[in-house]
Amino acid sequence: MAWYAVPRMVSRGSALLLLPVYTRVLSPADLGTAMVVLAVGGVLSLVVAPGIDAAYFRWVYQAPVSADERARRAGTVAAAHFVLLAVTVAALVGGAERISGWLLPGIPAWPFFHLILATAALGSIAVPRQTAWRAERRAERFAAFEIAYSATAITVTLIALLAGGLGALSLVLGNFVGWVVLLPWYAGQFMRNLRRGWDTSLVSSMAPIVLVGLPLALSSWALSALDRIFLNRLAGTLEVGLYSAAYQVGSGITLIAIILQKEWQPITFNLMRDGNDGQIETLRRFWEGSACVFLAFGSLLAVTARLIVDVALGEEFLASAAIIPLIAVAAVLRVPRAFMMNVSLASGRTRDLTTESVLSVAVFVVANLALIPPLGIRGAALAGVLAHGAGSLFLFSRRWNMLGVDRRMGIWIVVFILSVVFGSVVGDGGFASLAGVVVGAFFAREVAAYWRLLGDLPQHTSVQ
Repeated sequence: MAWYAVPRMVSRGSALLLLPVYTRVLSPADLGTAMVVLAVGGVLSLVVAPGIDAAYFRWVYQAPVSADERARRAGTVAAAHFVLLAVTVAALVGGAERISGWLLPGIPAWPFFHLILATAALGSIAVPRQTAWRAERRAERFAAFEIAYSATAITVTLIALLAGGLGALSLVLGNFVGWVVLLPWYAGQFMRNLRRGWDTSLVSSMAPIVLVGLPLALSSWALSALDRIFLNRLAGTLEVGLYSAAYQVGSGITLIAIILQKEWQPITFNLMRDGNDGQIETLRRFWEGSACVFLAFGSLLAVTARLIVDVALGEEFLASAAIIPLIAVAAVLRVPRAFMMNVSLASGRTRDLTTESVLSVAVFVVANLALIPPLGIRGAALAGVLAHGAGSLFLFSRRWNMLGVDRRMGIWIVVFILSVVFGSVVGDGGFASLAGVVVGAFFAREVAAYWRLLGDLPQHTSVQ
């Protein structure tokens, strides 16, 4: 499983590490243009062929069928994939000016909208190859492909930005060229599947699997990118740039959570498998220790927000410092949500996950529309806090949830709240440095305690 996590970590980590380069070269408005275009590109990648990856898994690789039947199914799914891709891309190209005007007001459709649409289409063509690697357990090939794509995209972006002087277009161009360069590596699988023929009797059975992928994927995308689209429409690209810079700094917490989530899920499932009191108590200690580490991490990020902006981002992005603590709150709230989702899945209470997803997105949309006009980037950050908070509180209130808050976590919650207030209101001067040193020392202590906790977990919970 680690191989599948590596590409995502490389992608997120490189975006965070390259942020000081972007902020030194691009103005907040230019960075905002790039970020809102990339956010729209994310939704286009979901729309061009919704649910097709699930169809490949369900109908081609997971079904216990003969080799001939598998080939026939692969051809059928590929034909459906081709039709969906052709129809949606043609519709989006035909309505490019209108769609771009609605999603990207103030940003020209050419070349921005057309480039992200082409990028989404190429990414869709890669799905059969990537799905085959997953099904065949060739994780090393999947990781190599994703890392090669990220390396190519980053290289092209930096060349276009630093040598070509292409500004915001550089970040969009890098992603497009990354798919073009790797086209020979993935297009062959798509073409081979198309040549296998297709079976019309399978199409009606596949339709629900294909169509259900869109709303689920859209809900996930909405919580991570829709705020930039709203912010651009309601406040402009300058505000998007300031917000995106702060968001990338806060994403350091999310990156660590993604890494640890690969361990959280199997450990939670194993501890809940038998459901005896000793294992449930171990799960509670594991949850409390995990939460305390991230509360400490968020506290450190909140009190040092202004220092981080001064050192890493530059004077043009100083306004980002005030919302980094709020971004940290939203990022920390992902931790209880992740734990409770694992508990929900392990206990078979999945209906609440659908409700939580709808609730979070609804709160997110309403809060963005209500708070951005009067508060700008602070309103967008608060919308993220409210959405993740509503989802976490909903799951936390379910009867099946056995996770709680112990005394140590309660103390860290208070410290976290005070740190967020300090970072949002003051966050400057020598006192901020002193607070950073103190909180940093306690954070290091929590990390050491968490490391010992992981070592003390029963051996059968470890992922082999």
